Amino acid sequence: MGEAEWTRTVIDTLCGAIDQTRNYKVRIHACTAIRALPERASFGGRAEFVDVVNCIVKALRSAATTEDATFTEYKYMQPWQQQLNDCGVYLLSLATEEDRHTLTSNIQALTALLPTSSDA
Repeated sequence: MGEAEWTRTVIDTLCGAIDQTRNYKVRIHACTAIRALPERASFGGRAEFVDVVNCIVKALRSAATTEDATFTEYKYMQPWQQQLNDCGVYLLSLATEEDRHTLTSNIQALTALLPTSSDA
């Protein structure tokens, strides 16, 4: 991935699944797929990485509420939130200094949204 012409399509699809799908198992698997990318270069350019960080920040903000969870999906809320937390930590570990500069406000938001070790 990364340099392949379909990288943008895969990133958009995964972010779409995280952002728009009501099924939490699908969301969880999309986060897992993002975390499976082995290195920063796998995300493609800065634009793709920025989009993924923005997607995870948005998802973390909305994951705190259960209003969009149906009764059958409610049992997946905690695994969903854990997967988002893990994905956020992973993205922070991959971010370059240039990424951090470009994403200053979202890196700060991501850091603030992630539980501290005392919260876990």
